[in-house]
Amino acid sequence: MADTYNKEQAKRLFGFIAAGSSLGAFCGPLITIFFTRIIGSNGLILISATMLFIPVLIAIFLQRIKTTELQNTTPSEFNEQPMGAKIFSGFKELGLNPLLLGIGIFIVLYSGMNTIFYFGLKNFLTDVDGATRIQIWAGIDLAVNVLSVLTAMFGTSRLASRFGLSVTLPLVPMIITILLFIFALSPMLWTFVGLQIVRRAGEYAITKPAREMLFTTVDRESRFKAKSVIDVVIYRGADVSWGWVYTSLTQLLGFGLAGIAVIGVLIATIWSFLAVYLGRYFDNHQIIETATKGDTSPS
Repeated sequence: MADTYNKEQAKRLFGFIAAGSSLGAFCGPLITIFFTRIIGSNGLILISATMLFIPVLIAIFLQRIKTTELQNTTPSEFNEQPMGAKIFSGFKELGLNPLLLGIGIFIVLYSGMNTIFYFGLKNFLTDVDGATRIQIWAGIDLAVNVLSVLTAMFGTSRLASRFGLSVTLPLVPMIITILLFIFALSPMLWTFVGLQIVRRAGEYAITKPAREMLFTTVDRESRFKAKSVIDVVIYRGADVSWGWVYTSLTQLLGFGLAGIAVIGVLIATIWSFLAVYLGRYFDNHQIIETATKGDTSPS
């Protein structure tokens, strides 16, 4: 999408597009529930294969309207030069570009919050009976999907268009910082459940679309190479590392949930400041580019 739409289009559309993932989270289970006994598991695999084929056709269509209806072919917005084939060029792009490096650190901090919430809730539910535990997880998923769809469809684009990314991108990290501080003062199960719902729904509906908008300000080499390094190597590496950090804090140092929440506040605070920086970079890039396009006077 970052290679198809420009920055202004991204602010209007990425939130709405992100709602598709949550709608898919509804449709997938419904198809499985209603059609498993009718067509069997093999039939479901055929449905899955068909559903995977449809986006291929959509991608071809989007590539076509990119140059016809969207008219996104100007060199200042899209670098259409063929990309190089060097295997480590994505790492090089990441190390030399401050924006990409900032996004990478953003992902590391985001992964840390994921780890705290996942293991924290799992440990919180250790003494809860199995049936109640299942109901809580299911309730969380339902609430997250509903909030994600509604927010992404009706809120994210308006937020990004009106206030820019300097407000949109750090919004969820700032909310999490405040809620984690409250939880550290009063660690209760339902407070943590509410935190989990806010974090996940905010990530799917606001933070992730806003983060993807950042890639509309870089060339294709960065979009398709450095982004892969960030989304796979950085994200998965951070996921594993934070798991060991959490285990060390709880098992070796004896931190309880309140202590972990305090550490979470520190991580979320840094995450928020970084999000403000990245958002301002995007918004300033908009201003500079608009000013450049509007300057038609002879040099």
